[in-house]
Amino acid sequence: MGRVNETFVLFLHIQIIFWCWIPSIISIKISPCARWNTTGEIVAGLGGRGNNLDQLLDPEGIFIHRQTNTLYVSDTGNNRIQIFTLNQLSSMGTTVIFNVTYPTKLYVDDDNDGQTIYVTVRNEDRIKKWVKGASDGVQVGGECLMCESVWVDKEKNVYMTSVMKHCVYKWSPLTDITTVAAGREMGQGSGSDSLDSPEGIYVDNISGTVYVADYANHRIQKWLKDALNGTTVAGLSTGNQGSDAESLSYPTSVWVDDETQVVYVADSDNNRIQRWLPNAFIGDTVAGGAVTSLPSMLSTYPSSLMPNSPQFSRPNGNIQNYYYYQAIRVTVTTSETYSFESVSSISTMGYLYDTSFDSSNPLANIVASSDNGGTQGVFHISSLLSSARTYILVVTTFQASVTGDFWILVRGPALVGLTSITTPIVKFVLI
Repeated sequence: MGRVNETFVLFLHIQIIFWCWIPSIISIKISPCARWNTTGEIVAGLGGRGNNLDQLLDPEGIFIHRQTNTLYVSDTGNNRIQIFTLNQLSSMGTTVIFNVTYPTKLYVDDDNDGQTIYVTVRNEDRIKKWVKGASDGVQVGGECLMCESVWVDKEKNVYMTSVMKHCVYKWSPLTDITTVAAGREMGQGSGSDSLDSPEGIYVDNISGTVYVADYANHRIQKWLKDALNGTTVAGLSTGNQGSDAESLSYPTSVWVDDETQVVYVADSDNNRIQRWLPNAFIGDTVAGGAVTSLPSMLSTYPSSLMPNSPQFSRPNGNIQNYYYYQAIRVTVTTSETYSFESVSSISTMGYLYDTSFDSSNPLANIVASSDNGGTQGVFHISSLLSSARTYILVVTTFQASVTGDFWILVRGPALVGLTSITTPIVKFVLI
């Protein structure tokens, strides 16, 4: 299988659908189960293929600048960087960088005196930056063989992916030193310490965590700051490709919602954008190709565990401790297998009961349970449910006396009824 050419117009449109949501995701609290319009619209290049101001030629990279609501486009075939104003009737772009040979990806950073544009210049194997008003770019960092992506963190460190050297570099402007932030330099492989032809990256500005589209390993890897190994957050950790819901095929771009930790992936060979919830085993398609093995219906239930929620001594918990819980009645109209997942900033656990739940005898009537082992956020339960029966899902926590918000996402062949049957405890204080 050869490398996918991202300059195809179809794939560009998929990238635009993906990236144009960045301003909204950054600026508002977006539900991890939000749905998008299945039809995208062209926001740049309305004039078709060419070199006029309303045209593009083989564009390879885009960046949304949310403060100015503008779209920057790496117009690769025309050797220029174009800027388009979003939500404006005019389709004309403005050229902000001229005569840059084979620009691919770009990143726009805000400095005190205006935007600084960082561009991967593939023919020169380097990253160059243009400050506001500059006619020429200057190189940042060292050589980056077949440089494919660029990111800048809040400390102005520049991250760049080298496809040929199978790693992500980090260049410090303070020391002028380049180090490896993910993968092993010239260490191509599929192990947890390796990458194979990495492409897109995303850097969490708060934690310094680097997310990498591990292109030839068909997965998204998450590298904590200064870590020697990465963990797989989307796709198969084995490096196997596929078109089903648990797989990816040559992913090229990744973006992460810092608040919910939901991962969005440009799954290029499957012509789709995939969304992966934290610690999820499968993704779902939010744009592009209809290839997906996910059930078609998604039911959601947002709620909270609060100090006035009831408590119980949960199964496999410390018998000396008590845990807040919420009991949710589950009803289905179609008998089939359904999957339950939680999304939360607290460490959640789930127990599914047949017909009834007794907090004083929590081992009775258990159908399935999920213990996430104390890792943050998620539990996952899959179970065959009958339309002739009623079930109770009990949501609780790994640690005792912990409160916080959570979402329950249920996937299956039909919508699921989810109703709380927990009564908050009202406490009276004698004065």
